[in-house]
Amino acid sequence: MYTSDLFDSILELDVNEYLMEVYPTMNLESRRAIAKYCLDYVDVEELLSNEITMWVNNYAKIQAGYRVIEDFVVTEDEAVEIEEPPSVDYSA
Repeated sequence: MYTSDLFDSILELDVNEYLMEVYPTMNLESRRAIAKYCLDYVDVEELLSNEITMWVNNYAKIQAGYRVIEDFVVTEDEAVEIEEPPSVDYSA
């Protein structure tokens, strides 16, 4: 529990940095196009609001003693493996 009123509550994601980390062969032009798409068409506030609301509900269940945090956090062992998409050369 936080004992101070001051804490970092800002959620942000650098799309370019994320793409470079996850798709290291993607060129700058592609990263810029995807970042622009995200900025123009993805309603980040709605997505984050839905996630925050889910965690508000989870927190209430934990505080009421009905659940524990481990019920809501997926561990690496429990994670569903997602099939990798075909390799794409983004350098063109």
